[in-house]
Amino acid sequence: MPADVLALARGRCITFRLPIGQGNEVSVVVTVRREISLSLRTPIAMLAKERHAAIVLQFERWCIAVRTGQTDSPRQADDISAPSLPVLNEQTPLTFEALWKLWEREAKPAPSTISTWWGYVLQFQQHLGHKDPRRVTPDDVVAWKDALLARGLTSVRDGHLAAIKTLFNYGVANRLLKRNPAQGVTTARKTRAGKRRLPYDDDEVARLLSLADHATRLSRRWLPWLTAFSGARIGEVAQLWGNRVVVVDGIHVMKIAPAADGGTIKNAGSERDVPIHPAIIERGFLDFVQAKGDGPLFYGTGRKKKLKSNGRPSKHASKGIANHLATWIREQGFTNPRKDPNHALRHWFKSKCLKMGTQDSVVDAIQGHTHESESADIYRHVTLEMMSEAINRIPVPVMTAQPNLMRLPQTDPHQSPNPLADASERRRAHSRH
Repeated sequence: MPADVLALARGRCITFRLPIGQGNEVSVVVTVRREISLSLRTPIAMLAKERHAAIVLQFERWCIAVRTGQTDSPRQADDISAPSLPVLNEQTPLTFEALWKLWEREAKPAPSTISTWWGYVLQFQQHLGHKDPRRVTPDDVVAWKDALLARGLTSVRDGHLAAIKTLFNYGVANRLLKRNPAQGVTTARKTRAGKRRLPYDDDEVARLLSLADHATRLSRRWLPWLTAFSGARIGEVAQLWGNRVVVVDGIHVMKIAPAADGGTIKNAGSERDVPIHPAIIERGFLDFVQAKGDGPLFYGTGRKKKLKSNGRPSKHASKGIANHLATWIREQGFTNPRKDPNHALRHWFKSKCLKMGTQDSVVDAIQGHTHESESADIYRHVTLEMMSEAINRIPVPVMTAQPNLMRLPQTDPHQSPNPLADASERRRAHSRH
């Protein structure tokens, strides 16, 4: 329960209307306290998810009503019925937090987006000195933009301004605001020479893959290989589960999709099957997957998404894996600021595919890349066999100079046990007999 709502409504009762199918509902009464809970009355995961979403929506509307003084002190449990509260409109008192929660409920952004964008909204609110989005003027937005640029920040256009523009646009579209004061406000953007992001070259990829071959931590061992030869985003493979490494039409693939424990991917077009390069299979990846089982391959199965103290979800465990990998790559000497430690592998893959003569549509299908003006349906003619052939044509790069493997520690007290070792030893013993 949010602290401000708890202070206003402790001891009150809320009547939730729980949907139970075929248009029927049951009333569930709970008393306001620090933590509230109720039974969703179903063991079926899909139904539980739908009912939970309905209850959360009712709860958020009730919180808004409490904050804006639209509820009287009830004497009976059904005096406050969460779903029957008035809908917000242009005349209803509104705060940035209330507007944000409405947008968050509908847009369902990734936890990382929630964490980053809500931080931007709070910064904007602090700059304004008030919490009312209806009082904001275009001059206020310009003044905030100028203040951010004066601090030397580079994410103003695509970060700070994008967040508040999205929020204001939602308010206008839902008749909560009359206008978007951030509309048209932007930064003068000019791509300077020497600033564009670059891919790794073949020598860098060869060196990184060699370092990965000698790594003992599982994420360092496999993620560079999987990313380099699939062109996938690092977050997509960092949340890979064992039960999503499967055979489709005789081809070993990774099924790129949101992880079952709350992971996210960029958009609907990002969900896809990606063939696994033969070099990865030869190194024992399938043995590793079999040994790990059906669950997450690169983070612990016991991890669950938790709520922060502000009630918002924490970032998915795969985010930490990806960030640690990026830090490790930097520590190995990959320090060119124009080459993102992880994402430069995605750029390398695309460059290699085009150099090998692969059609753009096939490359985009492999990488889950969609264009805003196009539908993901354009990729339906790209078959799994075509993608497999394109990936298999990419040769493993060979180093022209011996890498400095001394950067790698001999032991890692935080590493997961390597389930591949026993499997590899069994194969060697079998081949000797």
